[in-house]
Amino acid sequence: MITRARNGKMLKFLTIKTTGFTLTEICDGILLRQDDLDEIKKMTRKKMIETFKQGFLDSGFYGLECAGERITDYDNKIETVKKLVSTQFPNLDD
Repeated sequence: MITRARNGKMLKFLTIKTTGFTLTEICDGILLRQDDLDEIKKMTRKKMIETFKQGFLDSGFYGLECAGERITDYDNKIETVKKLVSTQFPNLDD
């Protein structure tokens, strides 16, 4: 979504709602952008949102659907990332 600030500057932002993306989709978006689990473990809530946003903007819904094919060791990584994201976003459903 793009909007204009009061000073005339264009702002771009993405709102994540619990009804918009599933836990798996958010985790896939994060893994598409950053697949190092040690780096993901260090992420704050804000950094997770930014990482997902960049992964989603780069790959779109197609990227989220095909994340399992693009990410090495996907099955092990997705479970770890789901646990990490669930602690930051407890209201997300899978």
